[in-house]
Amino acid sequence: MKKRSADSSNMLPIFIGLFLIILVIIISFARPYIFPSKEEVVVKKTSGTGEKENKSKQILSKDLADKIAKNEELTVIDIRDMETFYAEHIIDSLNVPSSDLAEAIASLDKNKTYVFVDDVQDPQISELVGKVLPENGINNAYYLVGGFYAWRNQGNRTISDGDPTSFTEQSKVKYIKTDDLKKMLDENQDIYIIDVRKPNAFSEGHIKNAVNIFLNDLEKKRNDLPMGKKIVVYDNDGLWAFKAATRLFDLGVFNVVALSDGFNAWKEKQWEVVK
Repeated sequence: MKKRSADSSNMLPIFIGLFLIILVIIISFARPYIFPSKEEVVVKKTSGTGEKENKSKQILSKDLADKIAKNEELTVIDIRDMETFYAEHIIDSLNVPSSDLAEAIASLDKNKTYVFVDDVQDPQISELVGKVLPENGINNAYYLVGGFYAWRNQGNRTISDGDPTSFTEQSKVKYIKTDDLKKMLDENQDIYIIDVRKPNAFSEGHIKNAVNIFLNDLEKKRNDLPMGKKIVVYDNDGLWAFKAATRLFDLGVFNVVALSDGFNAWKEKQWEVVK
């Protein structure tokens, strides 16, 4: 009798564990029906405000992603602050902080198509594309429903700044040291070296045959990169090289290694530096 009671006691945690696992599975499958996405919440919220919502000025994340994949001609303008934008943004988007919008509107090409993105879709952005821009002759303008929050949470492609404290970001980067790079150069290996420092630092001295592409220009110049070559990115101490490798990974360029000890270590070893 005692044995049966003990067996029952031992089985109880197992039953509880199985119950919790089943519960998690049920919640996971039912979540889309119980908890609507941020995008859906925003649509419902704005449609119930009593304001006349111009649906033709909205674009959903899935539709924008489709247009970007098809290389349709449009300009994505991210109105979040610069720091937030560089931390993570939609590929090829431009940053025009909301504080600079009034001045920027005057310079926009009235014949182009624009998609405006904020954080989670402030009501102000629907007024911007529905009223302010048309008053300035810009009629082909839309806003992203749910903002950047919805875009990212639906798994769409983003470009991140590269946080060295993030395990996810670290997993995107492969490294080499200056000794490895020197060996590769001595063996005349077919590599493409990118110095991601600012032009003035590059002109003061750099590794022979390196090409200068400033860190913040990598995204727009990615199509200039050679196919089939190993790419080595470097800066002074390795931080910007890490950021560069992270951004290139997000851009779909995977044959990249970052020089972990940087140009400073290269100079300390008194290896060749050119101007």
